[in-house]
Amino acid sequence: MNEKVKQLIMSGDFKTAKEFITKEDRDFLKQIVLELGFDEDSIGAYSFVCYLINEEETSENHYLASEVLSTALCHLPDAYSSALFHARRALELHPEDVSLKEYLLLFHDIPEQLISKEEAKEIAKDIVDKMPNSTAAQNILKNE
Repeated sequence: MNEKVKQLIMSGDFKTAKEFITKEDRDFLKQIVLELGFDEDSIGAYSFVCYLINEEETSENHYLASEVLSTALCHLPDAYSSALFHARRALELHPEDVSLKEYLLLFHDIPEQLISKEEAKEIAKDIVDKMPNSTAAQNILKNE
């Protein structure tokens, strides 16, 4: 079934691909779009997740869009800035999810440093208040 769904996405038949995806768990969707991004270097993977966001805007869908852009498609121009947009929107939709705040710190650690040192420090402090053992947050605060 993986290949069938990938083929549907690559051909732009997002509606039918979604019908297959909804019968599976969330990990199946993640696997499909990341494989398309990495193996096929396909922007279609990201486009499909955007289609899902248009159908149902959720924190999980925005996080997946961000993940596809910041990993499989990070070599594309401005992929990280688009990934940051989706990461911020995921957090807006689910503000109590500390793992999303941790994920934001990635955008401070990349060479483009899309999140300033000050913002990263504020995020890290908030994370440590809720999850004292966060290595990502501790590293930010330690380096200040």
